[in-house]
Amino acid sequence: MGLLDKVLGNIGKAIGDAVGDALKGTDTKPSEVSQSTDSFAADETGYGNVENIIDNDDMYYDDGRDVRVKLREVFASDFTGYEIRENVLPQTIGGTGKFMNYSFGVYSSGQPKLFIMVIGKTTCAKREYRWSKEQAEKAGVRLINFMEHEPNSVKYITQRLHKYL
Repeated sequence: MGLLDKVLGNIGKAIGDAVGDALKGTDTKPSEVSQSTDSFAADETGYGNVENIIDNDDMYYDDGRDVRVKLREVFASDFTGYEIRENVLPQTIGGTGKFMNYSFGVYSSGQPKLFIMVIGKTTCAKREYRWSKEQAEKAGVRLINFMEHEPNSVKYITQRLHKYL
């Protein structure tokens, strides 16, 4: 056994002894610990663990609809004063070259106020995406993303759009 093995073995033993001593200092048996954890997870409020908190928070509610459908719904109900365009070409704001189109453009008095891109997990790594993002910045228009694989609840979308418009 080498020196490193001895040191690591001694550290592991010390940690194991400390955990054992801590457990001996309580009157709780391991089965009682897991039982109390289970009852906490199933309490009457439904907020016993992180999964329940997320499942019961309508900000994280996923109704199964595509984020584009929910965006259109939010635009129609909360942002009627804006013109909404879909599949907007970055060339319309002066871009030249190969780009990824903006999923949505939000316009006021004919001027773009916000671009939205509905993206996947790896979209940001594509140069066409980065060029589109840079073109929006050059034009002075904020660009935000909604990720397809996230819940994107109507409440979340609404609050996020109110933040930027």
